[in-house]
Amino acid sequence: MLAAIYYGAMYGGSTTAILVNIPGELSSVVTTIDGYQMARQGRAGPALAIAALSSFVAGTLGILGLTFFAPPLAEVALKIGPPEYFGLVVLALSVVVSLSGKSLLKGFASAALGALVALIGIDPTSGQKRFTLGNTELVGGVDFIAVIIGLFAIAEVLRKYRTSHPIDL
Repeated sequence: MLAAIYYGAMYGGSTTAILVNIPGELSSVVTTIDGYQMARQGRAGPALAIAALSSFVAGTLGILGLTFFAPPLAEVALKIGPPEYFGLVVLALSVVVSLSGKSLLKGFASAALGALVALIGIDPTSGQKRFTLGNTELVGGVDFIAVIIGLFAIAEVLRKYRTSHPIDL
């Protein structure tokens, strides 16, 4: 029952992603790419149906995978140590370099900004507060999902405003 509630909530975020081009959940970010284009072509119904069917299939496969593969994955996760974390950091920097294209400085600046935002809150190792500036609301860190959805929403609102109110230069 809890899995059904969770997957229903995940599907609910795709409705705004398809109809308004603003993801309601982090998992709906990719849905904005194709779903909104289908809605603009008058095919919002099929886009919502595809999202619902995909959500059901992925949820079912996820539950089955979690049921059968969770114990072996937990054993592997317990063996992760400093060398593996270093490998993950090298992989992350490699991905930044490969996705940055010609503008390597912009890619590293974005990665640095993301790392600085991720440092806000309580250090999981020492329990010390980092970059909270005395604000108790920042002790829990910055809610990543709210930031991403907010960035999508602000960009979409500004784009729609610009198309409805063109600037004459």
